Amino acid sequence: MASAIELTLRTLLGSPNPRATELLLIALQSEEPALRLGAVRVLALREDVAGHRKLVEAFSQLPADAQAALRELPETTPLAEALPSLIRPEAPKLARRGSEVAAALGLTEALPAIVTVALACPDDLSGALAADALLLAVRLEERVRHYDPAVHAGEGPRPQDPAFARRAAVNALVTALDRFGEHGEHDLLQALLLLTPGDEPALLRALRTDTHPAHDALQTALQTSSCPGAISILAALLADLRSPQALLEIVAERYDRAGLTALLTLVGYPVGLRVRENCQRLGFFSWLEPDRVAVLADLSGPAQATAIQLASASQASRSALASAILTVLASEHAVARLAACRAISVLPTRLAEEPLWRALQAADPAVVATAVRMVRKKDYPNATTVLVAMLESPDAPVRDAAGKTLQELSFTAYRDSLHDLPPEVRGDVGRLVGKADPLAVASLRSELGAAAVSRRLKALELIGLMDLANVLVDSLTETLVADKDLGVRVECAQLLGSVTPTTEVIDALVEAVGSRASALRRAAQECLEKLTGQSLETLMEVR
Repeated sequence: MASAIELTLRTLLGSPNPRATELLLIALQSEEPALRLGAVRVLALREDVAGHRKLVEAFSQLPADAQAALRELPETTPLAEALPSLIRPEAPKLARRGSEVAAALGLTEALPAIVTVALACPDDLSGALAADALLLAVRLEERVRHYDPAVHAGEGPRPQDPAFARRAAVNALVTALDRFGEHGEHDLLQALLLLTPGDEPALLRALRTDTHPAHDALQTALQTSSCPGAISILAALLADLRSPQALLEIVAERYDRAGLTALLTLVGYPVGLRVRENCQRLGFFSWLEPDRVAVLADLSGPAQATAIQLASASQASRSALASAILTVLASEHAVARLAACRAISVLPTRLAEEPLWRALQAADPAVVATAVRMVRKKDYPNATTVLVAMLESPDAPVRDAAGKTLQELSFTAYRDSLHDLPPEVRGDVGRLVGKADPLAVASLRSELGAAAVSRRLKALELIGLMDLANVLVDSLTETLVADKDLGVRVECAQLLGSVTPTTEVIDALVEAVGSRASALRRAAQECLEKLTGQSLETLMEVR
């Protein structure tokens, strides 16, 4: 039985006889599923416009399995190709049936024809056609988004690029846009926003022209729509220095998670110059408000970074920005944390303290280093102490940032201004300089080798004040043994009394004890007894 049905259907598929269509239409009423489903497939696959018309007219009465069988057919059937020709303004009822079939089967090539008829039909049909057009726009947008020509390379005929169908649909929907005052169908606007690129001239013209019939409806749609076209338009407006203030404020009002995520992703990070210039015209972003700022925590890292950069470029409340910065500093995304830290630079001093404190405690060296560079500019409490502590950081970028920020604490400046400082602070400042200036130790070594005795003596004074005797113990030992000036050697012996004792240090001091100069002998003896805890006599007996 099954083979006989299949043979009959194959014969009818290739038959040019008009009676074949009549037989297939009768078969559609059969209680035998194989015959019924086969008949509906053959009707769709035959090169027979009259049969297609009959199938369209009967579609709503077809059993569910027959409708499902049509949905399973390829998109490029003869029925799909013929359908646009059946959707014509002069036959509104047939056009409505054809629109219903196109929407049910996802036949996006029929979209331009449906839009054309919707513009010409009475109101009672226009709404239904517009709804079908929106359904097909959704389907077409999915096709465009998922189309990958490489997937079908070398596997027979490649599916047609849906970008061609989208362009045809956009052309028809642009006409509907310009005639919005005649039909008022918001579904057609939504369909256009789904499919259009953000730089579509007709859309931008309608938005910028107060008297355009779709102007107000478009503005309303942009406030809530998450369609790709709507989001790309918002991004385009943000990048266009000619954008009216009212349109920029629509961008700033978006705080819904889906729309905001798409918008920030499209704007991208880092934010472009023109976008930042436009942000200077904005006094708010809705997502900065206290009850909405938490939405930032759910965004991707780049989107968080973009949001913070937009806000910092705007005239929005700095208090609200500080709250947003604190939120994003806790992000798990490095790019977002770094952007938040950089944004602290635009905060006034009174608002910068808490975000700076949070950034300085971060585990991310890049964030800490960025914060370190701002502590002086933002009058952070105990800035110098903080910076000196950062010189001990295990992370090179942090140490480097702290060193560069502490450039005024240089060895040269300290040496030259030493006697201008009050005596009670010279040691504190010296210890800071010793930590802050990476060249301090090398400079002191150089000074110990200077030809002028006065320079060598001052170098010893500085070593003591900067608490660097242990660091320079080798140079001090050599100076004690080899320097030709008695005063230098005496000062050197006294400094060695504060170092961690080593064999070389003890030997050098023992040698100095044998000097003919009494001042050097006394200094060396005192240092030896201090370092060893033994009297000179006991020490000499042991040696």
